[in-house]
Amino acid sequence: KRGITMSQLRRVYRFACQHSRRWGHEKASNMKTLDLYDLCHWLIKPATRDFDCSLVELMADGQQKPDWFVSHWWGELIVDFFRCLSAHIFLRGLPDN
Repeated sequence: KRGITMSQLRRVYRFACQHSRRWGHEKASNMKTLDLYDLCHWLIKPATRDFDCSLVELMADGQQKPDWFVSHWWGELIVDFFRCLSAHIFLRGLPDN
C-alpha cells in the first residue's frame, strides 16, 4: 500500500524546481527539459538508497492505499507528467490527498 498522493508529488516537483540547478548537469538547469528518468537519477534514487525503500515510504506517515493506477513513461517530461495528473484530478473533482 504505497500509493503516493498528488500533494506529495507536488512536494517532489517543488523540490526539483528549487534544487535541480545544483545537480550539476546542463539539462537540470531547465525544468522544461527534465524527464522522469532525470528525476529518478538525481532525486529519487539518492533519497531512497540508504533506506532501501520507495520514495513514498520516506514521505508518508503510514500506508496509503491507492485509488488510481497511473501508467507513465520515465522519458516523459516532468512538466507534462504533472499537467496530466493535474488534469485527471481536476476533471474528476478529486482531492490532492
